[in-house]
Amino acid sequence: MPSQRQRPLFMAAAAIVLVWLLCWAGYSIAKKSQMTREKLNRYLQSIDLEKMSAAERAKALQALLDKWNAMSLEDRRHWHIDHDWFARLTDAEKALIIEGMVPAQIKLELNAFEQLPKEQRQRIIDRAMKQIKEASANAGAGQGGAGDSGLSPELEAKVRTMGLSAIYSQSSAQSKVELAPLLNEIQQQLESGHFGH
Repeated sequence: MPSQRQRPLFMAAAAIVLVWLLCWAGYSIAKKSQMTREKLNRYLQSIDLEKMSAAERAKALQALLDKWNAMSLEDRRHWHIDHDWFARLTDAEKALIIEGMVPAQIKLELNAFEQLPKEQRQRIIDRAMKQIKEASANAGAGQGGAGDSGLSPELEAKVRTMGLSAIYSQSSAQSKVELAPLLNEIQQQLESGHFGH
């Protein structure tokens, strides 16, 4: 049995061990509950729109947005919504998803982007398209896929000839979904300062 002098040392050691165990348990729980692209894709596939009422659909879409916002910035940057699934949404639901996935910060940076000289905007767009294609090629490498910007040829041509703000404001919800990876990549370049050369 510990003496009176040793008791505080044992209590302190036990407290330290308990704190470490709690931290480890918290870390483990947080790691398992972290939202990933795979988890979000599973959730997206679990949403059976045809069997849901309007209220259930709205709740499921809000949960999708919450899960998307819970992902890391890197995962959000590389996640793409299933276009076939998105096409089954109503126009109001598409608008809800787009507005929820395009934060106000991107809109502000898009306006700042439009203030840059045309040549600089083209370099940023070229670099962003290259990054998206490389990411797509890397993701598809295991499946034999080729790099793709995710944009239709028509939309890519418009991006290169018109201002992004104009395209974004005039675009359908489907086009906005196609533009989202490009906007995210441009946002990342603007935030990192890699747009001068």
